[in-house]
Amino acid sequence: MALTEQALKLYNDAEQSVLGALIADAPMNAADVFRQVRSEDFLNGERRYIFDTCRAMFARNDQIDPYTVRAACGTEYIELVKDLCGMMMTPSNCAAYVRQLRDCSIRYRLDALLHETRSHIAYAAPLPEVAALVERMQTVLASGSEDRGSDMNALLLDYFSQMDERPKFLDWGFPSVTQALETELNLGQYVILSAEPSAGKTAFALSVAVALARQARVTFYTLETDKRRLMQRIMARTALVDLGHIKARRFTAPELEAQARAKAKLLNLPFRIVHASGCTAEQIAADVKATRTDVAIIDYLQLIEPSDPRADEYTTITHSTKTLQQLTRSGRVVLALSQLNRSGDLRGSGQILQDADAVLHIGEPPQDKLKTPEHFKAYAADHLRAIKIAKNRDGSRRTLPFWFEGRYQRFVEQWDGFDEAQVVQMEDEPYKQTKIETA
Repeated sequence: MALTEQALKLYNDAEQSVLGALIADAPMNAADVFRQVRSEDFLNGERRYIFDTCRAMFARNDQIDPYTVRAACGTEYIELVKDLCGMMMTPSNCAAYVRQLRDCSIRYRLDALLHETRSHIAYAAPLPEVAALVERMQTVLASGSEDRGSDMNALLLDYFSQMDERPKFLDWGFPSVTQALETELNLGQYVILSAEPSAGKTAFALSVAVALARQARVTFYTLETDKRRLMQRIMARTALVDLGHIKARRFTAPELEAQARAKAKLLNLPFRIVHASGCTAEQIAADVKATRTDVAIIDYLQLIEPSDPRADEYTTITHSTKTLQQLTRSGRVVLALSQLNRSGDLRGSGQILQDADAVLHIGEPPQDKLKTPEHFKAYAADHLRAIKIAKNRDGSRRTLPFWFEGRYQRFVEQWDGFDEAQVVQMEDEPYKQTKIETA
C-alpha cells in the first residue's frame, strides 16, 4: 500500500503499544482489547501472531503476563515479547492505544479500497462493481464507530418516552401473516420464504411486494425471471385475468376492462423490479441504499453471485445472507426467497436459518388435515397451500392455511368457503389443532 512513512510509523507504534499494554496489565486491559481489536487490524505478521496467541489464552482463562506469553508463543518470539514489555508506554492508557490502532487499521483498509475503486473507474469496470466497492468503504467506516451501549437508566428513559407512540406495522397483504410477523416500520426484519419448485413462492412474494408498496418503497430483485414475466404475474393477480390469456395476448372485453382497472390501482406505486442476475450481495445492498429502498425482496438467495469467484456454494450463501441481514440494521425489511435441498431444509448454509428473524415455508397441507369433500377436491386440483412459520423471533410459530389459484397467481387466506379450516399450532408438542383466529 502507498502509506506514507509517517502513517506507517504511527501504525507500527499503535500495534506495539496495544500489545505492550495488554501483556503488561491483562487483568485491566484484556477484555477491552479483545472486544475492540481484531487480528486483521495488525499489519505486522509477528505481532498478529502474538495477538492471536494472547486471545486464545484469554479464551481459555489462562494468565497473561510477559512470561506466559513468551512460553505460549515459542522461543523465536522471546526477544519480541521482551521488547514489547520494555516499551515506554503506560498500560493505563490502553484505551487510547486501541483507538489509535483502530483508526490506523480503518485508514489502511479505506486506502486499499480507494486504490481498487480508482482502478475500476480507470479501466471502465461495470458501475455496479464500483458501487459495491463504495459500499464496502461505508462498511469499513461504520466499523470504526464508537461503542453505542446504553446503561439501564438510559434504556428506561428511552422505553418510557415511547410508551405513548403508536407503532406502525407493515401490512403484508394477508391478515394472518401480518398478525404473525408484526413487522414494525423502520425497525427492520429479515424474512426467509422457502418452497419447493412450482409451489408459488414467487407469486406469494409478488403479492406481498405490491401490498407493501402501498406503505413503503419496495424493490424486487429478480435473479432468474424476466421483468416482463413478473409484470404479467402481477397483472394476473391484480386484475384476476388468466395468466395464460395474458401470455397469449388474447383477451375478452371484460378482461381488458379488468386490466385497465388494475392499471389504475398499480400506477404510481413506489415499486421497482431490478434484473439482478450476476449481482453480488454487496451490489444489491448498494442499490438498496442508493435508491432508499424500504423493503428489498430477493428472488432468490442461492442465485446471488459470489463476491469471490473461488468461493464454494456454502461460503457464498453464508456471505450473502449475512450481507442481507446487515441491511435490516438500518431499519429496512428484507424478504429473501430460498431453495430447499432434497431433505426439505434451506439449501446451502445453516447461516440462513441463524440470520433470519422469521422463516416461512410454502407447501401442501398434510392429507390427514383434510376434513371435507371440498378439501380433498381442492387438494387433488393442487389448490391448497399451507404456509408454515417455522421460525418467528418476535412471535409464535404456526401453520396458516391458504388457497392458491395458479392461473391467477393468487393466494387467498383460509381457502374461501371452507368453514372447517384447521390450523396447526406449533408452540407445544405434540401438535395441537385449533381453529384459526382471523385478524
